[in-house]
Amino acid sequence: MQTGQISDAQRLIRSAIAASPADPQLLCLQGDVLFRQSKFDQAEEAYRAALTLSPRSARAHLGLGRLDQLRFRHKGAREHFVTAYHVDWRDPDIVLAYSRLVPDLEARKVLLRNFIALAPNEDRLQREDALARLEMEERLGTRAPGTLDSPYKDYRLPLESFFAPNGEASGLLLKASINRGKPLRLLVDTGADGILVTSKAIRNLGLERLTQSQISGLGRQDAANGLVMLARTVEMDDFRLQDCVLQVVDGELAPGTDGIIGANVFQEFLIRLDARSKVLSLDPFSNRAEAAVRFSDPWLHYEGEACRACDHLNPVFRVGHLLLLRARLDGRQDGYFLLDSGSAYSAISPNLASSWRGRTSHLVGARGSLDGASQLRPVRLDVGTARLADFSPVSFDFSGMSRQEGVEISGIVGFSAVSKAVVTINYRDGLVGFSSSVR
Repeated sequence: MQTGQISDAQRLIRSAIAASPADPQLLCLQGDVLFRQSKFDQAEEAYRAALTLSPRSARAHLGLGRLDQLRFRHKGAREHFVTAYHVDWRDPDIVLAYSRLVPDLEARKVLLRNFIALAPNEDRLQREDALARLEMEERLGTRAPGTLDSPYKDYRLPLESFFAPNGEASGLLLKASINRGKPLRLLVDTGADGILVTSKAIRNLGLERLTQSQISGLGRQDAANGLVMLARTVEMDDFRLQDCVLQVVDGELAPGTDGIIGANVFQEFLIRLDARSKVLSLDPFSNRAEAAVRFSDPWLHYEGEACRACDHLNPVFRVGHLLLLRARLDGRQDGYFLLDSGSAYSAISPNLASSWRGRTSHLVGARGSLDGASQLRPVRLDVGTARLADFSPVSFDFSGMSRQEGVEISGIVGFSAVSKAVVTINYRDGLVGFSSSVR
């Protein structure tokens, strides 16, 4: 699976299970293959079958924890990861998963060191990421990054249209001031993680260096080297954060902008992105005391009042910082699509769009040219009861992204589709919706 040979892995697992149907380890491997194929319900069946045979199967608990994490079931994910760690504290995958939910700083640092010692040499990227996390934890100390420093209330942040070189509107810009500097133009990107800025934009702003980073994205180029830095303040109109972590990279992130801001920066609010009115609306879920706790511990299980404004929303799946929508293409084929307002275009993988491919197109992602890209005829994506139309979608290979994220990704719902609706995102409960007007 690590080399992307999913069909071969599936064939080998089926043969092994046929010979040993009561082997819980093989059932866990089958669950891992099904998870990688984005067959999440079938993966859960495999992991639960393994637990029936071996109630103390650490890998089965790890798999079920990953599925609960994917579905925003924070309490269940926590319980499965804790159980998995108590059963097998030497499994590097389990140690890494467990390290992400431990609130104690010193305990997290110990777990990261343990992972680095246990991880096989071929897991170079995960080892480097753990080393960077460890360095960042040591430099941050007891400071909680990204703390809300303004009232927990309604916000209406003004946006501007972002135009591509061909003159077409291809995104939305939010102005943000870092360390009281001049306002920067950041592209609002539901597919990004946190705030990413160019080194030119933050020059002489007095940022604190935390660690190095690798910034990846679509394209044939390798990940770019960057720095993780800390800003004392980030202000967007009357919305303020303190001790905010930024990723800084040389060169342009999105031509004509100073950087990118991910929707997860605002994840403690109900988010509404309205491209037509050019407003980013943030609505609080509850009182400030609860919000302060949830800002510091994203794994906290919410047991309060349900979101009354979320009845029309659809479940979304979270892989890392990415939001995946289960969508049906032209009423026929299902797949998992990345919600990505930072992408000017919607895109579909070649295996779903093989019969619709048109002429070859030169497309450029965040990391350079996209191989094998082609234009498609207009398509419709059904997400729950919402119908999203895109009149100029494209197709390119998503195998690299799927391998990196560990699930099968069928495409992108880009700005050209989401700009026609008000997009509502509820990170607390794992819900996304599209409507013609704000409810």
